[in-house]
Amino acid sequence: DFSSLPNYPYQWLVMNASDAIKIESQAPSVDFTFGNQSGHYAFVPNSNITKAGNVGYLALQTSFNITTNESFCLNFQYYNYGQTVAGNLNVYAQLSESSETVQKLWPPIDRQHIYTRNKWIWGIVNLPVGYYSLLFRVDTTGTNPYSFALDNISITSCDYPSSTFTDDNVGLLSFSCNFDNLTMCEMENGDRSIRPTHNFTIVTGDTVPNRKLGPTRDHTSNSSTGGFIYWDRQLPFAPTDLGYIHPPKPMVVDLSMCIRFAYYIKSSIDNKNGTTLGLTDGGCFGSTLWYIYTDDSQGWQVIILPVPNVVCMESFYFTVYQQPPVVVAVALDDIAIEHCSTLSPTTTSILTTTTTVTTTVSTTITTTTQIITTTSTSTLQTITSSTTTVILTTSTMSTSTSTQNNARRSLSLNGFNVIVICFLLKIFRKLL
Repeated sequence: DFSSLPNYPYQWLVMNASDAIKIESQAPSVDFTFGNQSGHYAFVPNSNITKAGNVGYLALQTSFNITTNESFCLNFQYYNYGQTVAGNLNVYAQLSESSETVQKLWPPIDRQHIYTRNKWIWGIVNLPVGYYSLLFRVDTTGTNPYSFALDNISITSCDYPSSTFTDDNVGLLSFSCNFDNLTMCEMENGDRSIRPTHNFTIVTGDTVPNRKLGPTRDHTSNSSTGGFIYWDRQLPFAPTDLGYIHPPKPMVVDLSMCIRFAYYIKSSIDNKNGTTLGLTDGGCFGSTLWYIYTDDSQGWQVIILPVPNVVCMESFYFTVYQQPPVVVAVALDDIAIEHCSTLSPTTTSILTTTTTVTTTVSTTITTTTQIITTTSTSTLQTITSSTTTVILTTSTMSTSTSTQNNARRSLSLNGFNVIVICFLLKIFRKLL
């Protein structure tokens, strides 16, 4: 009834205790059900691949419907082992009507949970009303071996009063939108603390407000009828004009995930670098992940960069700021937050320099790919027709500073002050 989800660094295994301890010496020496080495349990053998930000999911393959007629509880036994406390075990409900939407069920979100180590411990969850499946997730926050085992998972009737899902700790496993259905995929302008002066709206090349500035075709299919979101800046212009948009829910991120998006900038003036577009995140990390300061992007450009090296729920915000009081076109398309492997071809480049420019030529497509990296190991390479793709990779990330290459450092920060203010407001709100 359970399986380990593919594409994640950690994979769950089910085997008897005598075989498990041959793979992981600190794993349970006996199962819980029978209390001997012949009994089976599920566990995550990760001692040789432990890394901060890695995760693994154990998924229930069937869904169930909890109604108000009778209360049910999830019962399970878990065993925590490792050298130091450097990870978590979480249980999520995976909603059937939207398989990418999850809600955290356990441990309780209103207090910090302390995992008892090196012994089998009973866990119980009063299941909310709804139609969903279950996900058990193990993650690590350091490099020391640290993991969990599970046994005796069951759903039984219980005497708890019926409960419902809340808006707390609802997240997305992935997000993807090409806007070709001419909806915004529930993306939202602004939030409780930041209100944009002008919103992003859905348009096509045929309906773009200023055809001279464009874009007159979308990025997805190079079509005048394909959709994209456009910053609808209108008169009167002001030097504090701001756009601010984000996916509908926070993302349940991990180290295997990347962010990809296409952007387009075209101003009615040149050589002023008056338009700033940036991507920030907020949650347990909080940083500026990327920004550009320009008047003309020279058509659609594609960015792929890794998510922060954290294991929690993060929100991602696109912010645009225009200081000169002139007409400008700013658009976004093909936004995706998914596994890095699904956002790139199988080709991988090995880089040893800070900035590498490669050109790939075939009989049908000519693409220039610019790769910006801070590591000397492999990075991703994305090929898209008639666009330039910039891929950013970082080996480490800090909560106090964000890694930047020389090209980004040379950008003037004067035009970026609004994004910084937005970021500080996000942090301030988290502290309230």
